[in-house]
Amino acid sequence: MSRRLALCCAPQLIVALDFALLGVSAPAIRADLHLGDAAFAWLFSAYSVTFGALLLIAGRAADALGRRPVLAAGLALFAAGATLVATAGTAPVALAARAAQGAGAALMTPAALALLSEAFPEGAERRRALAVYGVVISGGFVAGSLIGGIAGGALGWRASLLLDAVPALAALVLLAAERRQPSHAGEQRDAATLPRGGWDRAQVAAACAAVLVLTATGVGAVVLLTLHLQEVRGYGALETGLAFTAFGSTALAGGAAARRVAARHGPLRAAALGLAVQGAALAALGAVSLNTAAALLAGLAAFGLGHTAANAAIPMAALAGAPPVRHGVVGATLATVQFLGAAAGPLAAVALGRAAGLSAAGLACLATAAALGVARPRRG
Repeated sequence: MSRRLALCCAPQLIVALDFALLGVSAPAIRADLHLGDAAFAWLFSAYSVTFGALLLIAGRAADALGRRPVLAAGLALFAAGATLVATAGTAPVALAARAAQGAGAALMTPAALALLSEAFPEGAERRRALAVYGVVISGGFVAGSLIGGIAGGALGWRASLLLDAVPALAALVLLAAERRQPSHAGEQRDAATLPRGGWDRAQVAAACAAVLVLTATGVGAVVLLTLHLQEVRGYGALETGLAFTAFGSTALAGGAAARRVAARHGPLRAAALGLAVQGAALAALGAVSLNTAAALLAGLAAFGLGHTAANAAIPMAALAGAPPVRHGVVGATLATVQFLGAAAGPLAAVALGRAAGLSAAGLACLATAAALGVARPRRG
């Protein structure tokens, strides 16, 4: 992976790592800081509120002020917030630090995607870069689950969360070392000069619909499966993290599949294929008893394959449907829809329970895949 691609993918890794580390460490944080129910909920919500509220503003800032300075500000703010959470002695400090992390994530997420589109020209190069971009979030989630289980058990939750700052600081070093790259010819035209047909809004809307369903069902399924493993099967944090390595084991294959299908049939068809595989996996996980490790691991591997393929293809579709001068806003819009899906998915999943929730999630993925499959594609 080139240094430039690593830099563009860093926010994906950081956000996924943070989600997994906090989830594994949350019970210990609650006990150490004496958090009541409301304060404990705000440990997650403080991040989500600032993240969701600032995304579109951050996307516009990235387009207007430049992707690099906005990315740098986001990385620095996230690293500072992570350090403050890890050293917090009181609940108010921890909650304020979580809010700062959310603001940092909002700044860096759309800026990084827009920077990727600026660094890699449309076509095969960008498809390869976005395939890696889609794989990284799966890898970050698995790594965070394992690191949280191992470091949290051996060193405590503070050391575990302090590791959250490391990739953000490393990305800042990479950003400082990178020389500014010239924009691709013609890509930074003023939006007012674009032809009326230059922005395929229908394709951006289809990509947003796909990422909403992908994220809502994916995060909801992870919550249901985590509860099942820990409360029904009696797994600890480390055993749960090890089980979810099956999800990440197929990530590279999923990214490669998305790139190949997008090149031949367009990114919307690639997203449809990924959603179909995820849907079939979730429906199967809801239908079987999961009393055997083989059934669980096979289902998680298929889930990871489909999720990564769709997660790689969706940004391809969205960026292909929008002019480069709007890529910051497009990235922010995708991230906002992801945030809404991540917020709504677990609520619906827990309300339905494991079997019904996973089955419903599978059907939603399959229905969306069918709709995308008949959509008029535009190649990215």
